Amino acid sequence: SGLNCTETADGKFRVQKTIAGQNITFASGLGSRRKAEQLAKKVQELASGSTDPEAVRKKLRPTADKLGIELTEPRGSVLNYHETADGKFRVQKTIAGKNISFASGLGS
Repeated sequence: SGLNCTETADGKFRVQKTIAGQNITFASGLGSRRKAEQLAKKVQELASGSTDPEAVRKKLRPTADKLGIELTEPRGSVLNYHETADGKFRVQKTIAGKNISFASGLGS
């Protein structure tokens, strides 16, 4: 279809695009082909003539939010911990499209 949407071995979908010679993944582990294709279409539109993957990712966020898709983080800036509502921390990592929690309720 020419969209930057591919089905992975586990039947999920990945949205990626080559920008400035780098293959950039914008979302992975998506369960809906329709949503993946919609996101891929928006990536195609935003990336046209762009050489800055992070500018594309930033402009893509409202579309991803509307579709209920969590965008992947750029390599090198991924934090594997998150602060929870109660001010504690949770250590987690997405592996094969599944969010795995390693620790939670950490004070600091």
